[in-house]
Amino acid sequence: VFTLNSVVKSINGKERVKSITIENLADKREKEIRVDGVFIAVGEVPHNEIAKMLGVELDDQGYVVVDRWQRTSVKGVYAAGDITGGVRQIVTACAEGAIAALTSAEVLGKKYPY
Repeated sequence: VFTLNSVVKSINGKERVKSITIENLADKREKEIRVDGVFIAVGEVPHNEIAKMLGVELDDQGYVVVDRWQRTSVKGVYAAGDITGGVRQIVTACAEGAIAALTSAEVLGKKYPY
C-alpha cells in the first residue's frame, strides 16, 4: 500500500505485523490497513552538483543518465549507485561501481583478465 500525505500512527500485531493505522494529514482521519509487513522508505533528492558542473546529462528527476557500462554523456566520466536512479540498494551500487571501474580501466588501456 502506498499512501500519500499520511503518517503511520501505529504498527499493530503481537507476534507479527497484522495491520497499520495511518492518519491522513489533510483531514486528520485515521484508517486501519491490513498488511503482512512494513517497509520504511524516505524521499531522496540526488546530490548532483558535481555532475552539473561537469555538464553531465541528467534525467527529469535530476539523476545522472548512464549507459549499460556506467558511462555518462561526458567522455571519461562514469557514475554508479544512487546518483543514477533505478534500484537503490547497496548490492546494485557495488555492481555498478565494479562495471564503471572495469569500463574506465579499458579507456586507460588496461584490459581486465576475463
